[in-house]
Amino acid sequence: MKKVLSILLCFVLLFSLGTIVVQAIPAGDLWVDGQDYDSANPQSGTGWTWNGSTLTLANYNGDFIQLPEGKNVTINFSGSNTITSETYGINIDAATLTLSGSGTLTINATDSAIRGAVDSLVELTGNMGLATIGDQLYLSGISRLFTQPEFSDS
Repeated sequence: MKKVLSILLCFVLLFSLGTIVVQAIPAGDLWVDGQDYDSANPQSGTGWTWNGSTLTLANYNGDFIQLPEGKNVTINFSGSNTITSETYGINIDAATLTLSGSGTLTINATDSAIRGAVDSLVELTGNMGLATIGDQLYLSGISRLFTQPEFSDS
């Protein structure tokens, strides 16, 4: 009798659970101010617009920005733009990054984020990078400095 009740209870529990459907929702590959977007389509928010290859910042005041991986990207800025983040200011996985504009861009991020940004720029440009963090100077890629054409013997 206990065996029959156990089996019956298992069937009741099994059928009462119903069907659970799990579906993955693809995340966007452009992040601005903590929100993800699909970089294939034009996007905009407070102080920024995206047209598929150019991110325009116009008095932007927000969280980190992550650019689409492997794309040639231009960041054009006007007015006073500020990025404040606990992680990084701008995450760059672009094939080519071009910065232009007549405004200012201030990034307030943690020390590790500033170091990471300098390291990323060193990798992208092949040049040396430096940043001031408080009263300290951070250098990255100094060995690359002497591989530049101006230091060659030819």
